[in-house]
Amino acid sequence: MTSGPGLAAAVAAGAAALIAGCGSGSGSAARTTTMGAAPAGTVATGRTTTGAASAPPPSCGARGFGAGTARHTLVSDGFGRSFRLELPPGYDGHHRLPLVLAFHGYQGSADDFERSTGLEREGARRAVIVATPDGVAHQWNFVRRGAVGPDDVAFSARLVRLLEHDACADSARVYATGISDGGDMADTLACALPATFAAVAPVAASVSPVPCAPGSSVLEIHGTGDPIVPYEGGGGDRPPPFNGTEAQPVSRRMARWATLNRCAAVPGRAAVASGVVRSLWRCPAGVGVELLTIVGGGHTWPGGVPDPRLGATSTAISANRAILRFFAAHRR
Repeated sequence: MTSGPGLAAAVAAGAAALIAGCGSGSGSAARTTTMGAAPAGTVATGRTTTGAASAPPPSCGARGFGAGTARHTLVSDGFGRSFRLELPPGYDGHHRLPLVLAFHGYQGSADDFERSTGLEREGARRAVIVATPDGVAHQWNFVRRGAVGPDDVAFSARLVRLLEHDACADSARVYATGISDGGDMADTLACALPATFAAVAPVAASVSPVPCAPGSSVLEIHGTGDPIVPYEGGGGDRPPPFNGTEAQPVSRRMARWATLNRCAAVPGRAAVASGVVRSLWRCPAGVGVELLTIVGGGHTWPGGVPDPRLGATSTAISANRAILRFFAAHRR
């Protein structure tokens, strides 16, 4: 999220609950796994402590997770990192399934994100594993600066390895999404770990990470009426340690993704729903770069729980369905 002096009131009112804490929660009853102390890079449960494997073995499902919603903790760089885990109905721990990491907005939480988006529920319907972590101090270190907090790229990589090994996630179908700073975190993972993330789908993201390695497919969703991260860029820089993250124009960021992935310079455009324009770049086989522009849309998740403080929420499309369809079309 980008905030300047002129947006302070909007940030104070809305950003603390970005992708906010209202609406219904997951349809599954949440279970909590009690975690003990463990060395960095390991996962502890009440029964065992297991090191995160560097590569998944031919078999998987070592921990014996069950279908439904649960909360777990992964110890990474000395921090106990909490995350929600949604395993779809019929999950048996023996067949590899796609994995989506979902990142909440600034000052939000994993619970807030699911209440407002329902992404876990939609993932469950599509036989997709969804892991929704909590940021340390309710924020993400997408700028990769020690002053912000722990290394969230390293944490995400460990979380992926854990779920490949213990929950049978498919290493060829690993994805990331999020809103605002969570969207910037998804972009950062695409740049830092393109061999891990087949595709990312930021919503209302603000900046293009530098440096950036090509390879991940990208779907961006952004509203032209976003009061926090303006579609055309600007809005004022943020104070340290997030300084240097003033919103960049969506067109500039998408052009950079197209260049990185050796796609055509100019996209094709078409209206796909009321107030929704799809920009699609021609790219090499297996790679996709796409933008869904929500005309008049705010700093919100299309199809999610409305929050008028953050602008309009489109009901013309479901971000959940658009994102999961995009992910299903791309793999390693």
